Amino acid sequence: MTILDPESTLLTPGTPLGANIDTLVEHPDGFTGDIEEMRSRRGLNEKDTYVAIGSTSRATAEQLLATTGDYPDWVKERYLQLPKNLPASVGAETDRIINDRRLQTPYEKAKAIEEYLRQMPYDLAVPSPPPGRDAAEFLLFELKRGYFDYQSTAMCVMLRTEGIPCRLAVGYALDPETGDETSYVIRKDNAYTWVEVFFPGYGWINFNPTADRPSGGAGGLGSVEFGSGEEPFVPDFSDVFDPIPDGIEIDPNSPQGALAEQPVVNRQFPWPLAIGLAGILAVFVAMAVAGRMAWNWGLGDLDGRGRLWAKTQRLAGWAKLGSRPSETPREWSRRMGRSIDRESDAIQLSDAYEESRYGRPDLVRIDDADAESSYNSLRGALAAKLLRRKPRKKT
Repeated sequence: MTILDPESTLLTPGTPLGANIDTLVEHPDGFTGDIEEMRSRRGLNEKDTYVAIGSTSRATAEQLLATTGDYPDWVKERYLQLPKNLPASVGAETDRIINDRRLQTPYEKAKAIEEYLRQMPYDLAVPSPPPGRDAAEFLLFELKRGYFDYQSTAMCVMLRTEGIPCRLAVGYALDPETGDETSYVIRKDNAYTWVEVFFPGYGWINFNPTADRPSGGAGGLGSVEFGSGEEPFVPDFSDVFDPIPDGIEIDPNSPQGALAEQPVVNRQFPWPLAIGLAGILAVFVAMAVAGRMAWNWGLGDLDGRGRLWAKTQRLAGWAKLGSRPSETPREWSRRMGRSIDRESDAIQLSDAYEESRYGRPDLVRIDDADAESSYNSLRGALAAKLLRRKPRKKT
């Protein structure tokens, strides 16, 4: 099977038995006799491939005609249930169809009900049953036309009124025009519903009461082999999923050999993860830009040394070392620098600031590089104090 669109459901013919990828098998709640679905645990991407196998019955019409109504208890308990308020007219119409033809065996009755429903025109545009009205009764006595969901539901209800165990099956019907004998394209609009009828000794046999596709029974749609006996058959998956031991030759045409094939796994680019990481990065970038703008806010009119001095005062204020109204720049810088073990750097930056602010333009005792160095030293020590870390001693 080659995947055309991302999907997780595994497709098999008949009853699912196993696959060559890590698979989750789903059963109805409290009942392991049915396999509702097999799904890939990791999901499937475009161009992935896998092998899945299922079982089908080869029962002939003669064999099915010879079966009786001696059903196992587990079948009768689960597959003869009917709606609580089923109108009596549904059972009466079923009796009429069967009695008119004097049918005796479960297979004859199933084929007769299938043929009766297949005479109804195929129509996808029929309305839903009115609230509170039984779907089978609505189809049989008012609509008299419909599509697979309607006909399959009606057939299953009608057979159960006769004590014939059956169930609805949901899957995909192959369209001959989309492939050849061994290769088909299966689309979501190929979804279909049919009926599976239980025959002791032969398991579940497919019937199709809808006229748009071939009928079922022996030699029709095919059937699924579910097992027989007094207990429900549950496939043993250990032989299917276990890896093939080294040195063992497996016939590639056998089911086990097919499952030994390696699936193709195409790792798709993790766009959701990439988009998420890009969003986080964008937030950090925006925060960094906003922080830088806030840090430089109000400093645009200052020259280089004035800007360094203003930034130092801002940092010192955050570190609760701001200047006092009675202090001169030199007095404040000495006190601040002493508290963070950077007194000489603080005095040098203070001298650079006073020289820039009050000195003659032609007098330069502290060059810009030294002022920048003092600022960097003070900035690191003040940041460490803000983070409640002990500043490094200057060497």
